[in-house]
Amino acid sequence: MDDIKNLYNRLLQRDSSLVNIVSPCVRNCCLNEEDVCLGCFRSIDEILQWKEASEQQKQRIINLANARKIDHRLKYRAYFDSIGDTSVSRPTSFRSPTIEDKLQNHVQRTADKEDV
Repeated sequence: MDDIKNLYNRLLQRDSSLVNIVSPCVRNCCLNEEDVCLGCFRSIDEILQWKEASEQQKQRIINLANARKIDHRLKYRAYFDSIGDTSVSRPTSFRSPTIEDKLQNHVQRTADKEDV
């Protein structure tokens, strides 16, 4: 296995065109208040650097974008739950309230007020 890794690394040093990381752009560009695209989750600086970036830099950009995407989905998990998107795993011991939970709580509070 080490022989294969060594050969792969030598080939990469000789011909960097053997690896071609594709842009994560999904053509759904919308920058948030932090200048991060909500389509691919790259910062505006990372988007502008993409063409000139090395393969290693591109991989780092993709890793950062993936981390931002997970953070975003966790921050807005109630919304993603409401549309049935389960692409972000959650700890089973903690679950943010869904819209159904909030509606049920509202109905219960309203019923409690009427009983008084």
